[in-house]
Amino acid sequence: MKKQIACLERNRQLAFAEACRVYARRIKIDEIIHNLKEAIKKAELPRDIGRVAEVKKRIRHFWKEQEDCYGMVDDISHRMYLMLMQRLTLRRKIDRLDMQMECNRLADILYPQVPFELLNDVKEEVKKY
Repeated sequence: MKKQIACLERNRQLAFAEACRVYARRIKIDEIIHNLKEAIKKAELPRDIGRVAEVKKRIRHFWKEQEDCYGMVDDISHRMYLMLMQRLTLRRKIDRLDMQMECNRLADILYPQVPFELLNDVKEEVKKY
């Protein structure tokens, strides 16, 4: 189980690195869109109407790509959340097993003369008081 936890943590870190790359790409797209908008503002409209139309197409393309980046980050974040929940579940299983082992060890120390089959009866009696 600890190997599974290590594998999940490694995959979660890789997903985080991927999310950072997508976020960096989105920032770069923001800069490109800003530069294209500035180019449109500086254009002389009667003469550069064809160039302005081409720049507007590029801006629409980059907006679409930016929306795709948001979707990818959402998907990656959801995968990271699922991995975190799986890790938590495995961690709880390990803790439960540790608790059972500790309980059995303490039972051997406290009740060495009681056979294992009768130990449950002793536990029930202790719970009553």
